[in-house]
Amino acid sequence: MQNESLECKINAHILSWLPSKLKYGLKMVLGKHRALRYLLRKMSKKGFYETLEFIRDEKSVHYAEVLRHDLENHIVQSRATVTLIVRTLSKMNLIQRTVIDSRPIRTVYEPTEKGLKLLKHLNEIEKL
Repeated sequence: MQNESLECKINAHILSWLPSKLKYGLKMVLGKHRALRYLLRKMSKKGFYETLEFIRDEKSVHYAEVLRHDLENHIVQSRATVTLIVRTLSKMNLIQRTVIDSRPIRTVYEPTEKGLKLLKHLNEIEKL
């Protein structure tokens, strides 16, 4: 019974995080359970989870710090993969991307409320 309510909470949060076109498509074609699978698959690929955890732990990080962390810890193999990860996390509204207009231009990433909630729920799932 407790697992069922946790699953319902997670499904409701997942659907609120997705872009509207994707959300509509997932609701109509895949349904709520497949939306959960989609999110879990994304988070399990190529360091998505580890990168989101790193950004949460650091509170606010520059792109170069994310890149260095992911490459030095062998989370991913290339700069392109790190770019893909942060871009996808940003599109999923799990992190917020802020560009600072300075010389050189800096990009800062911070976890969103949704990203923090997702990590909380994933940690709860790990404990099951």
